[in-house]
Amino acid sequence: MFLRSSISFAAVTLLALSASVSATSYDIGTRSDLVAADGLCSLREAFKAINTQRGYIGDEPSDRRGVLLSASPGDVNQLSFVKEVRNVSNSGSFLPAGSRLVVERGDLLEYRITVQADEAGGDIEGVTLAFLFPHEDPAVRDPETGTWRGYQSTYVAGTTLLNSVAVADVAGGFPLAVPLAINDAKAGESDLTFEVGKIREGEKAEIVFRARVEAGTDEAVSEDLPEVENEADTEYFVEAECPAGTVSNTVYLKSVLADSDEQPVVYQLCDDPLAGCAGALVLGGGLDGEGRPVNPGVTLEPLREDAFDREKKKNVEIVAPENQRVFDIRDGATLSLKVMSVLGNGALPAGQNGGLILARGTVNIGDGSLLRGG
Repeated sequence: MFLRSSISFAAVTLLALSASVSATSYDIGTRSDLVAADGLCSLREAFKAINTQRGYIGDEPSDRRGVLLSASPGDVNQLSFVKEVRNVSNSGSFLPAGSRLVVERGDLLEYRITVQADEAGGDIEGVTLAFLFPHEDPAVRDPETGTWRGYQSTYVAGTTLLNSVAVADVAGGFPLAVPLAINDAKAGESDLTFEVGKIREGEKAEIVFRARVEAGTDEAVSEDLPEVENEADTEYFVEAECPAGTVSNTVYLKSVLADSDEQPVVYQLCDDPLAGCAGALVLGGGLDGEGRPVNPGVTLEPLREDAFDREKKKNVEIVAPENQRVFDIRDGATLSLKVMSVLGNGALPAGQNGGLILARGTVNIGDGSLLRGG
């Protein structure tokens, strides 16, 4: 069934939901394989976030989304930026946008965007910055509903700062709703090279503003995930459907109790041939936001109600795309399966070896997992 013998069969101790800070977990309630801005984290979206250690809304990386940076007559390619956000309501620290940052309705977010000119690119003139909150951004709208399926961001008046200096609201609204001229800080009255809209070589401009998290107008709700008892306690990932992965990741898939009359939950990869298919789920081979290789580890196991849930579950079934493999594990990556059934879906094209898993990295098959039809 496998191209290589880098597969081990082992019982793996259950990881608690309260894993260390070096681990990230994903609750995948939707069985859709599509990568789309639908407000829910799909299996393929989770693997993308893990492979790149970046958060995503659909295909849009969270640390880039919504930042509209330009320069004229300067060269915008000589500018770089970092987009960060923190939860002020719980005294949180700034994190890269797309990190595993959770907020509730009513929480206060603070954004920080730092724009820097290259060390050897000269002064950049005519620099402007605009920003779109997720619900305003057409790039992350559900292609079917035409809406953002997450929370609403309400700008808090009077909170925008440029290099720690207050920026006046525009017509009582968000100053970055339209392009705002930005520049590095003025070093006193004797600073003769300072100019509005200019970021000097190697210098930076820092923009800070705040927004309140409110209920969205078309929030996505998954019937496969536990319901929130009190809507006021609804939680959201900030700027992400799937938050950024780390070195160690656990993906929890919807399942049913082993002694129930319900059929096993099936994750059918690419079940709509008309929508196209990205093929096998690829683990590894990605680059992070700094261009560094990522060698992730992922454990797939059934979703549990909470950290104390020890009820035995039926195997979750993951079915291959037609005439393709289920997994492609790249060098340096590690996949562990617990209470999973990996199922084939027709023969591979002529000349291709292996069946269910192409394993150039490491695959651990835990007790209870099955491989069939490869």
